[in-house]
Amino acid sequence: VPPKVTPGAMNHQAPSDAIVLFDGSSLSNFVSAKDGSSPAAWKIENGELVVQKGTGDIQSKLPFGDAQYHVEWSAPTEIVGEGQGRGNSGFFLMGVYEVQVLDSYVNKTYTNGQAGSIYKQFPPLVVDEIAAAIGNTGLYTSINTYNESNAMDAIHQYDRGFGMLTNKLSCVITGWNNYKKPRDQFLYHLREIEKKSPLRSATPMVIVTEDHREDLKRRALDAKDGAVCAYLHRDSFRDSLPPLLLQIIFHQKAVELNKQASEQFESALLED
Repeated sequence: VPPKVTPGAMNHQAPSDAIVLFDGSSLSNFVSAKDGSSPAAWKIENGELVVQKGTGDIQSKLPFGDAQYHVEWSAPTEIVGEGQGRGNSGFFLMGVYEVQVLDSYVNKTYTNGQAGSIYKQFPPLVVDEIAAAIGNTGLYTSINTYNESNAMDAIHQYDRGFGMLTNKLSCVITGWNNYKKPRDQFLYHLREIEKKSPLRSATPMVIVTEDHREDLKRRALDAKDGAVCAYLHRDSFRDSLPPLLLQIIFHQKAVELNKQASEQFESALLED
């Protein structure tokens, strides 16, 4: 039986099973990557670990393999350079794979070299990019789920008593599962649950996808079926998502946005 894991009492505190390498006060868990033994030459300023140019990489004294990692970082305040030359750093796993650190905001570079990517291997997961776009607004708290089972658990947890017994989810951002038929998608699963009770209203939803199928988009935008507020493309959602959330959450424009998106879609089809 695995041991019980207790979460930190505060959001910034680590769970009970975590190995904390940096607590904001000491570099004792790190050494220089040049020789694996000399002291790490980076600095600590205001509880933050700051890279020092010319000193080389640092590495943890303890070796790690298959694990869950939590890393927080910030790009330089002063914007200098372009592409891979802007705030470039990285987090290396087992000395082989690099999770890219980069100032990617309005900064063109190759997809598998942007912030959060496994460098030159895989671009960052769209769910992480969405969470970053939400977090950058400073207005909302997001819950990341990487599979539909966890997503439905979150729905049930935050919609107890039809949203009257706990905080209700203000918006759900989802996409398409390529391995499921249209009617089996998470969007319609949730809509079927909502229709079972006259007290439950449709949760505002946004689709972010690379899919170009017109039939899927029409069904998702149908006010009596998917009723999504917007149908955004995976490559261009970053700028449009924050103002869209503002309209949905603060101005309760979910129904109006759905109508607008549906009309724009049908109009574009007629023009084609």
